Amino acid sequence: MSNLPDFSAAGYRVIRELGRNSAGGRVVYLAQTLGNPEDSVVIKQFQFATGSNWSGFKAIEREIQVLVGLNHQGIPRYLGSLRISR
Repeated sequence: MSNLPDFSAAGYRVIRELGRNSAGGRVVYLAQTLGNPEDSVVIKQFQFATGSNWSGFKAIEREIQVLVGLNHQGIPRYLGSLRISR
């Protein structure tokens, strides 16, 4: 049984976990697009713990703003974000 998340509804298949920051609630995965399995993507999942405050969410929004503005061959291009409720 796999512990990898199912992002198929968003068009991605997770291949493996790349890293984890449990204290910060972040997990990074290598994935493929379902429409073109040769396209690899990185998915950074933020998991908010019960009782989390909005400061963590604001930090994520700032990180997204920075990623959107970056354009360098050594940095993965920001494609978008999605929200998944549990």
